[in-house]
Amino acid sequence: MKKELKEIELNQERIKVIINRKNNKNTYIKVVEGNIVVNTHFFMLDKDIERLLILNANKILKILNKQKSQKLLDNQFRYLGKIYELVIRPGRKFTIEKTKDTFYIVSNYDIDKTIEKVYKKEAEILFPQLLTECLKEFNKYYHKLPPKLVIRKMRRRFGTCYYTKDQICLNSQLMKYEIDLIKYVIYHELVHFIEHNHSKKFYACLEKVCPNYKELKKKLNSF
Repeated sequence: MKKELKEIELNQERIKVIINRKNNKNTYIKVVEGNIVVNTHFFMLDKDIERLLILNANKILKILNKQKSQKLLDNQFRYLGKIYELVIRPGRKFTIEKTKDTFYIVSNYDIDKTIEKVYKKEAEILFPQLLTECLKEFNKYYHKLPPKLVIRKMRRRFGTCYYTKDQICLNSQLMKYEIDLIKYVIYHELVHFIEHNHSKKFYACLEKVCPNYKELKKKLNSF
């Protein structure tokens, strides 16, 4: 993969753009943590990328402004779609205590590592439960025994299906988002046991088990 950093003007505003060139057939635009990310193929011209961004300028700027308005304070973090206050007290034994709007954590790690560990520990409790729920719905249409579940932090993916190993891997960072969005990712990975690539058949299967997947996918990609 080849990575480039550009700057373009959208509606009289200078915006930084990260361009990832790889073996893609199509071009995709995402807004990730305040950055515009374009995933495209090696032969896409810069002027064509800029034209595509200008064409979608209003939508892109709307998402950017939404992300800016949701920017967290230093003592806040996202958990299942809500913003919680984070109170960290130093201590050797890592512990988590939740109230209605606050997490009280005992930790010897810095704040980023502490949040990462909170997501991992909470995901290890929640994700197996959600997988069981999703499998129950999934098996109304197909037959699948529970796959092995791996939970870890991933930089670029919400989830991965290793169908030859009967295993799915879910990103612990999904704990930031609402439960419906996490379940959408689980359904997506389960469908890969039936259809291994993103064909029309894949999306037809996904729509059976998760009828509003398009809406959920759009919402998840807006963060």
